Parts: sequence; C-alpha cells; structure tokens
Amino acid sequence: YDPQLSLHQQISHQAQLTPDAIAIEMPGGRTLSYAQLDAGANRIAAYLQHHYTLGADTMVGVSTLRHAEMVMVILAILKTGAAYLPLDPSYPSARLAQIIDDARPLVTITDTPAALDGLAIETLSLATLCQGDPAHSYQPVAHQGDNLAYAIYTSGSTGKPKGVAIRHRNVNALLSWADTVYSREDYARVLCSTSINFDLSAFELFFTLTRGGTCVLVDNALSLLDYPLPVTLINTVPSAIKALLEQGGIPAGVRVVNLAGEPLGRDVVNQLLAGQHCERVYNLYGPSEDTTYSTCACFTQEIDHVPSIGRAISNTQALILNDQLALLPYGATGELYLGGDGLALGYLNQPALTAERFIDNPFYDAKVAGSSKRLYRTGDLVRYQADGNLAFVGRADDQIKIRGFRVELGEISEQLSRQAAIDSAVVVAKNGANGVYLVAYVQPAEMLDEESHADFISQALNTLASRLPDYMVPKLGRVMSQWPLTASGKIDKKALPEVEAGTQQGVYVAPQNDTERAVCAIWAELLNIDAAKISAT
Repeated sequence: YDPQLSLHQQISHQAQLTPDAIAIEMPGGRTLSYAQLDAGANRIAAYLQHHYTLGADTMVGVSTLRHAEMVMVILAILKTGAAYLPLDPSYPSARLAQIIDDARPLVTITDTPAALDGLAIETLSLATLCQGDPAHSYQPVAHQGDNLAYAIYTSGSTGKPKGVAIRHRNVNALLSWADTVYSREDYARVLCSTSINFDLSAFELFFTLTRGGTCVLVDNALSLLDYPLPVTLINTVPSAIKALLEQGGIPAGVRVVNLAGEPLGRDVVNQLLAGQHCERVYNLYGPSEDTTYSTCACFTQEIDHVPSIGRAISNTQALILNDQLALLPYGATGELYLGGDGLALGYLNQPALTAERFIDNPFYDAKVAGSSKRLYRTGDLVRYQADGNLAFVGRADDQIKIRGFRVELGEISEQLSRQAAIDSAVVVAKNGANGVYLVAYVQPAEMLDEESHADFISQALNTLASRLPDYMVPKLGRVMSQWPLTASGKIDKKALPEVEAGTQQGVYVAPQNDTERAVCAIWAELLNIDAAKISAT
C-alpha cells in the first residue's frame, strides 16, 4: 500500500469511480451519493480556506449531531490539510473543556452551540458552512501521509485526557490490513454507530468510504432496535452486541461482527454463531496509540474457552517484555509492546509523556522486514497460548500486593471468566481498615434470580479457590446483570457498586461454643465487620 496517500484523496477517487453509489444512508431513508458527499465537502473546504489560515496539523473541532453533514465536515477539514478534533456534544462540558484547553482548535464547527457554551472556543455554525461560498472554489493542497488526520483523546492516569495524534499513514496501515480480511460483500453496508470521539469510528468511516461501501449512519448500535436497517458488518463493543442479542436487534444479512473495546466473553461469540446472526466474529484488540486495531482473532464456530485476542495484524509488531525490556518465552506473562506502521505520532503537547510511552525498540533490525524503530508501551499484560494466539491477562497497573505477594487482578478475572457459568468478570482491589482485599464482579452466562446470586458467587469463588492460591481468591463478590460503561464503551470500574461483607451469605449459622465465638471475634476485628454477620459456614 502507499503510506503517502491521504484519506480524502482516496474518498475523492472513489467518488470519481462510483459517483452515484450510496456513500451514506440514515434512518428515515435519507441518502447521500459519493458525488454528493465529495461536492459538499469541497464547498465546505472552500469556505474554510477563504476564512481561515489552515495548514498541516492545524486542529479544527467537530461538535455536531450524527448526520451526513458530520461526515462531510470531517472530509472537508482533511481536504484543507488540517486535522479534525472530535468534540462529541454528548460529552460532559468539563471533559470538552479539558480537550479544548489542550488541543486549542483554531475553530470548531457545530450545530449544537449549547454544548459549547462557556468554553473558550471560536465556533462556526454548520448551517452557515453548508451554504458554502459561491465566490470561491476549493483549492487542493499538497499533502503527505505524515500529516495529522485527527486526534483522539483518551483517559489519562493523572485525570487529564491525553490526545493521541494519528496521521494519514497510520490509518492507511489499518486499511491495508482490512483489505486482507474483509470482502466487498462484507463492507457493502457497514453500521457506523460509534462516536467520533472513540477510535472505532475511524475504521467504520474511512475503511467503508475509501473502499466504496455504504456507511449506515446511526446514533449508536442500539439504534438498530428502533431502525432495523439492513447492514452487512457491525463494528461495536461486546456490551452493545449483547444488548442487541437479548432484544433480537441484529438484522438479517449481517455477515461479520467486529467486537472491540472491552473483554469479550465466549457466550457472546457462541450466541452470535449458534443463532446464525453472522458468519464470522472478530475479537479485535488495540489501543488508540496504534490506530484502532493491533491484534485480531476470528471465530467461525462455537468455542469452549475464553476468546483470545489473536495475533498481530499486518503492518504490526507485537513483543512481550519484562520490566527490563527482555523478551519473555511462550506462556510467560509480560507487558505488550506494539510497533509498526500504525503507531501514532505521540501525544499532543505532551512530549514527556510521549517519550515515556513511545520508546526506541531495543530489538530493531533494519535488515528485518517489519521491524519497528519505535515501540508503544501498552500497559497491558498478555501471554502467548500454546496455539500461538495472545491471551489478554489484564492491566499492568492492576498489579497489587496482598500479604507480600504480587497479584495480577487481570489473571484472577481471566480465571473466573473461564468458568462455564460466567460470561465475564472483573476483580478490583479495595482498601479496608486491615489492608487490601479483593472483590469479584461477575456476569453470568444466563440470567439468574436475585435469590440465587449468593449461591452463584459462593460456587464461583469456591471453584476459583481450586485453581489459585488463597491470597488471590476474593472473599467478596457480586453478580452483575449489566456492566456500567464509560463513554467509550469500556467497563467503568469506578462505577461498580460497593459490596458489603455478609451480603452474599446463605443461611446464617451462629457460633456454637466458646472456641467458635472467639474465632468469630478475631475475624470480626481483622475484617472490620460486625461479628453477627460472620456465619459459621
């Protein structure tokens, strides 16, 4: 593939090849052809060129509702040589303020001005922009693949979001891989349901429009419940596809389901395939810093194990290293480092953080094809399985110490998820009066009555105790019918409910003698709970 091609050049080329083909379709029957999309983007680009001084890496904000003009604006910004900054109007004002303060867009195009009230930002009405400027025409600009295409802001450990700077060439690497995986029939009608603030949107928009497919543009994946539009490829998070499965919302004709952004349970895979909702399910893993997807696992039949995250996609290098940046053998758990053509430029306006997370590759060899000069430290723990696929273990920053032992919370979650009755699990560490303790949150593979929750947790933890040492086994747990999610669709651990000791007890059995009462008092003091809540069972 040509890394120097710009995304907008490829879409314009597609408009020349198939001008009357439908580029965008929306609920209600509105459509936009490739010729209409390209012409509209040219009008907007001409207006921007005449009224603003735009150049390579200039940031222009996009804060609009999800309609055809949103895509038109993104394409127009790219045509001017600038980069677009997603500012989803549904995001909290405080979050938008942080992004704007860091990225400092020259101007922000909006049809929801109320969402930007009080923010230090120059805005431009989408309605004014779409009228164009008849006195001026679009002037194509020289462009290189190294030019910035967009910046995606992700959560930062300091509480301040960080902007991942993605170049055109990075997206080209992703599209090149996609060409080897998806057929024209697969991307004929792609559900474009992801907020442009989330990097899954780059796959949905740019792969579809540069290859001649139709973007079926909706507010979110659950819109299919209200508008059962025909689609051939769904690209979303596991929690959304699970909701669609439960409510019969997956349209007939879906060939492929891409799932990313959060851990995938085997029951979701099996329900999709057993119910003939699609032909293939892909479990896709990747940080924004490596342009959306880095590894891929494909499933075409039901499975009896936790889905792996597969193998590195083309144009990507994956290494598992220890704390001293030494390679680890098969089966050993270590941090995943990614390299290749998808690696982002770095973080906007944060050179120190960029230097910390994007490092020189100690194993770089110019003579070896695909060897990457740089590596990105993902902070994710993985290991190679016997079949050569990668198993996701958890976050490196989820390492804690209990009773002097180093514990990987992700490993405990993974072991719980392997149980047939459990679809997915999360284990978190809490600080109590007597130190750190573990709490397990599990989502059953099948719906349970609330009365059976305690027994279900007890059985799950007892099974876990047969596989892990005692210090790694949570003593508290809770059944979750649904996971609380962040704006990007990932499990929001901060929103998980508190679990009090005693809430999962079955039949209470009081201590029967002085020895049992003494033991009960000791545990009450150690666990900082009421002795009356400690059962002899």
